[in-house]
Amino acid sequence: MDSRRLGFLPLQTERLSLRPARLNDAAWLAPMISPFEVSRYTSQVPHPYPEGEAERYLARSIENLAMGFSLSLVITDRSTDQPMGMVGMGIDAILREGELGYWIGQEFWGKGCVACMPASLQRTLPRCRCCAMQALWSAATAWF
Repeated sequence: MDSRRLGFLPLQTERLSLRPARLNDAAWLAPMISPFEVSRYTSQVPHPYPEGEAERYLARSIENLAMGFSLSLVITDRSTDQPMGMVGMGIDAILREGELGYWIGQEFWGKGCVACMPASLQRTLPRCRCCAMQALWSAATAWF
């Protein structure tokens, strides 16, 4: 499904672009999330990463976006469109709250790639038609 039909256009910062996940993202997703050094910082990514899990995850993500249950966004370099990782947000439609989590590939660590992302999401997501919320939080911080 085209994410624009759901009222979702890519979110952009000065350096990054965030777009909904697509099935063809499986080609880069599995190799990037597979290293233990990456998956150990996540709460929901298994290690070792099972064969075929990227395809299953992306199919669920696309369906969940269409139903308004969650967002799974690909973090890309805005100038090159190179995938760098993902950001996910579970949505509680009744409470109008979202829980945010993200990971980036090890080759992008320490380069300041995602430092501006939470603030950008804080400003942008509450205004998206697909996820109008009153609160966005992570395990560490409530942002609004």
